[in-house]
Amino acid sequence: LIPSKMKLDASCEGYSLSFSCDGESMQLTCTGDATIEINSAMFGREKREICEPHPGAFNGWSEETDKCSSDTSLTTAQTACNGQTTCNLEAKSEVFGGDPCPGWHKYLMVKWQCIN
Repeated sequence: LIPSKMKLDASCEGYSLSFSCDGESMQLTCTGDATIEINSAMFGREKREICEPHPGAFNGWSEETDKCSSDTSLTTAQTACNGQTTCNLEAKSEVFGGDPCPGWHKYLMVKWQCIN
């Protein structure tokens, strides 16, 4: 469970996975001469347990029927971050071309790596 006001970063096989809840921001940073490469990005809601604003907030929400994400998630993140040493992404509907999930609390999930 990832609470509403928490950012999570994890690393596996050279990739990092970063989450930021609706209205929050995330900072991606590479060291030395390495630059950011975004491999995937999703702004919307795919899982009930990520960024739940309060217990019971997603009663009635179903992963099977209510999954939603912005069509511009990947290109928006890549345009903002690819080739940069540091990058700030905001998990906001305005950044990703509108609200892909009206009425639901969203989150941003980015899979990325530092490349030389």
